[in-house]
Amino acid sequence: TVYYKVTNPNYSDEATGSAVVNITQRAIVFNVASGTKVSGTPDPIIGYTMEGTLVAPTDFGVVNVSRVAGEAAGTYAVTVSYTTNPNYQVTVNQGVLTITAAPTPPITPPTTPPVTPPATPPTAPTTIITPTPTPEAPAPAEEPTVIEEAEVPLAAAEPTAYWALINLLLAVLTAVISIGLLAGYFTGRKDENQRLKRKGTMRLISILPAVGAIVLFILTENMQNPMRMVDNWTIWMAVIAALQVGVAALARKKQEEDDAESFRR
Repeated sequence: TVYYKVTNPNYSDEATGSAVVNITQRAIVFNVASGTKVSGTPDPIIGYTMEGTLVAPTDFGVVNVSRVAGEAAGTYAVTVSYTTNPNYQVTVNQGVLTITAAPTPPITPPTTPPVTPPATPPTAPTTIITPTPTPEAPAPAEEPTVIEEAEVPLAAAEPTAYWALINLLLAVLTAVISIGLLAGYFTGRKDENQRLKRKGTMRLISILPAVGAIVLFILTENMQNPMRMVDNWTIWMAVIAALQVGVAALARKKQEEDDAESFRR
C-alpha cells in the first residue's frame, strides 16, 4: 500500500489517500546445455545461459551445474543449483548428459599353426622287363628287377657330455696357489735356531682345497668329450677356488704378523 498527500500553498485544503501497488516477480530462465561422453571417462564441461537480468549480480549466489549421478550407459538430467530469491520467478530448462557404452576391444582369435604332414619316404622304382613272345615257344617270364635306393647316411648325433674349460682353469688356479704357499713355507726365512717359521698351518691347509679341486675335476670331467665354458660343476669349482684364495689371504696375514714380531725382536 502506498500512501500519498497533496498540498498547495495557495489552497488551504489537502488531498490525502492511498493506493495498492502490486510488485511482481522478475522472470529468469536458465537454459542448461547438453553433452555426451563414453562410460568411464571424465564428464565434459557443461554450461548454461540465462535469460533476463538480475537486479544485483549476487541475487542467486553461486550458480553450479550438476547432473544425476551414474556411469552406466544412458541419459542423465543436468540442472543448475542456486540460492533461491523470492523476487524472481525462475524457470530451469534442464540439459541431458548422454553416456555411451565403452567399445569392446576386439578379440583376436588364437592362431592355429599349420599342420605339416609327415614326410613320405620315396618309393623305390620297380622295373619289370617283359620279353617279346616268339611264335615258336613262349619265353618264360622273367622275375621283376627291383632297383633299391641308396641309403642316405644319417647326421651325427649331437654329443650329450662335455667338459668345462672354466673348471680346468679353476682347478689349476687352486693348485698353483697351494704350490706357491708351500714353496714360501719351506723356502722362507728361518730363525736363529734354523727352524721353519712358526704359524705355517694355513700354508699346509692350502693342500686340502688343491687336492679337492683336482679330484673333483678328474671325477666330473672327461676331456675326451667336446669342450664348453661351464657346466653343472662350475659353481663347486668356484667355491673351492674362493676358499683357496681365502686361505692364501690368511697365510699372508700370518706372515706379516711373523715379520713384524721378528722385527721387534
